[in-house]
Amino acid sequence: MTILKKLTILLVLALVSIGVTAQNAVDAKKPNDDELKTFVTIVQQLQIIDQQAQKDMVKAIEAEELDVKRFVAIQRAEADAKQDAQAGEEEMQKYNAANKKVAKIRSNAQSKIQQHIQSSDLTFKRYQSISKQVQNDPNLTQKVKQMMQSPMGK
Repeated sequence: MTILKKLTILLVLALVSIGVTAQNAVDAKKPNDDELKTFVTIVQQLQIIDQQAQKDMVKAIEAEELDVKRFVAIQRAEADAKQDAQAGEEEMQKYNAANKKVAKIRSNAQSKIQQHIQSSDLTFKRYQSISKQVQNDPNLTQKVKQMMQSPMGK
């Protein structure tokens, strides 16, 4: 499960980059109940997209006969010049092939997420605004958690 969490973090970091420009002009209006219901529905559906992307990334890495932990270690080493991946030429070829597949999966997931948000009743900018507010407001966070745990009709 730890490896999936690491891959989730990579995906989330990539997804956060989608909204960087949207966050510059965030609509700070507090969301109403209808917007929160829509937001919760979107988040639940995005979780499904994310989970599928994680599974696909693991399969892509393993298809290149590379251990997921090793893939993450090499990826970290490439991102941090102070670390040495200590990978041979053959392992780097496997890593590079897997990394291309993972990047494509991540890109496809990002596209699906953007399309899904755009097809909702919220604009991408508004979705980002609500997301930021939920992260920063404990009361709103609690309300969203409760909404996610209860049937959407209530």
